[in-house]
Amino acid sequence: MVLRKIVEHGNKGGEAATAIRLLQWNILADGLGDDGFLSTEYSPIQEAGGDGAGYEASKFMAMVREAKQQDLANGIVAKMAELKTAQKKIKKATTAPEREAAAASVTALQAEIDAHSQLVKLKRRFDTSPQLEAVGQNILSWDVRYDKIKATALAAGPDVLCFQEMDHLSQFVQDPAFGAAYSCQLGDGTAPPSAPRRSKKKDPSPMRKFLKQFSNCFVSESFDSAPSAPAHPGELYVPASYGGAGGDDLRPDNYLAHLLRSRTAFAPKSYSHARNFRTKRLAKATGAAGDGAADVVDDDGVAIFWKRDVLRPVELGFLRIPSSDAQKSDGAVAVILEEIATQRRVSVITAHLPSGDETKKELERLAVLVDTTTPWTATRTVRGTDGTWTEQPYGGAPFDGLLSFVQHYADGSGTTLFALDSNSRPGFPPVDAGVDRASVWTAVAARPGLRMASMWVQTGRLAPDGGPPTGTTGMPISVNKMRGPASTQPQKIGEHQCELIDHVYTNAARAQLVQGVDVQTGAKPYTMPEDRGAPVRTDRPRVHQRAAVPAGAGRRRPDRGEALHHAHGAQSVRGAGGAGGAGADPVADGAQRSSAGIGGRVAAARTLNQRRGARLWAATVQRGMETAVKEDKRK
Repeated sequence: MVLRKIVEHGNKGGEAATAIRLLQWNILADGLGDDGFLSTEYSPIQEAGGDGAGYEASKFMAMVREAKQQDLANGIVAKMAELKTAQKKIKKATTAPEREAAAASVTALQAEIDAHSQLVKLKRRFDTSPQLEAVGQNILSWDVRYDKIKATALAAGPDVLCFQEMDHLSQFVQDPAFGAAYSCQLGDGTAPPSAPRRSKKKDPSPMRKFLKQFSNCFVSESFDSAPSAPAHPGELYVPASYGGAGGDDLRPDNYLAHLLRSRTAFAPKSYSHARNFRTKRLAKATGAAGDGAADVVDDDGVAIFWKRDVLRPVELGFLRIPSSDAQKSDGAVAVILEEIATQRRVSVITAHLPSGDETKKELERLAVLVDTTTPWTATRTVRGTDGTWTEQPYGGAPFDGLLSFVQHYADGSGTTLFALDSNSRPGFPPVDAGVDRASVWTAVAARPGLRMASMWVQTGRLAPDGGPPTGTTGMPISVNKMRGPASTQPQKIGEHQCELIDHVYTNAARAQLVQGVDVQTGAKPYTMPEDRGAPVRTDRPRVHQRAAVPAGAGRRRPDRGEALHHAHGAQSVRGAGGAGGAGADPVADGAQRSSAGIGGRVAAARTLNQRRGARLWAATVQRGMETAVKEDKRK
């Protein structure tokens, strides 16, 4: 989802407020994009080789769901999970007998799955379907998506951007146009950041030679230069290393130290699935065994960028999020930014909670928010009056989870913004979590003293309890995707995830929705979203942009770069459009349209069913009003 928000902040003494715009976006990691996502953009869907008349996209999605249900009923999906476990045992085996036993289990499970799985049969039938291949090439391809992401961000012109699933950080940093406008590193380009330790290799492997020619990822000064001259040559980012003389950069005891050394507002996951999948994909493309890939392929993580001519960083902090795997790490990022013109400050925190619709996954997410039984570690670096950066410990009580980290900043002066992909809808059934039943939505609201309100509630898109506002039936959505039989995640195949899982919380007094932005990519301009809601007020005209939608415009083709698309519910930034006139309620109007079609939601998902739509937000707050968010906003 792309959330964009304006925060206005001024002194209590009557000083004029100024606006700060924030864009929140889970961009779908390049390494996770090739996972069998489906789309209604290309229809009918023909079988392998393009034979036959094919099936309408909605019919094909129904076939996928039916095959999934049969595999669930026959225990095949459970066998698929067992297969993954057995494959991991082969890698972890320390003796020959252990390895042989695991290999035998893999062979037996694979044979049973191949013989009885309806999903496998469906995958074979459509393995080389021209339409499904077109989804990967024309929608999910990183090159296509990157151009769209960059164009959208630059056209919207937010002052702060929060990204999740970022696994091409160096590409953004080194991009001349994007890098000229935004930074995510300390020093504002006046001095190069200290790069992570790297092992120098005189003879690049086949993998590295391939990446040097074709990858968008910055490799290393010993082999590569940026794709083109960066706007700020002093700024670069080198992905973490998992080998060499320095060892594992992201090992648990070195994770926070590595993040500080990078001087970059980016917290990657260690040994992430995105890096693993992308490494294998690149190795397959070159016929190499993946040698050297750890030096060039980045893990996905969360990142914060800020506009160079508006803000400067004065503090950068990281919270390490413990993992059930002792060798893995994840993190949250926090920055305090100072407005150059006024010296007012705003704190921004971003994070990404674990995914999954099962109860155990909600418990995992709750444990990230609050866990008093696990040691939490955090570190920060602070800019002094002389411009030097010094590592400083956090004062006060130790952190007991992500919410306490957020509260540390909310308890300070100025405005605080907490942007995250929660992977949990507001209506997720509360689960037993210690002495109480809770969900992510209720846990944030119930945190004593946090006083952070959801922007969805502030804009009237949700009631404080997470349900539809009084008198409405529509619900905003931020994710709209379905995986087909080619996905490597059997549990998620055939599930149409059409729900609200992305949020921005703030101690701002109120918020407004900015309805659209004009985007120009190549020769074809497009409006994102195609929506005709009321214009948004702002006290800073330079950041105000309103989508210009021609009269009578109907549904547009999706902007293919972002791998997400139309869905039921609030379509105020992306998608439904066309049917409503000026001033139409995007929530009610979107809900009305969503009632038609197959299963209600599939037909409402008019185009690509993948990752994050787009929302542009505005919020207002008086600086120093720490109690501005009223109690009823937190219930």
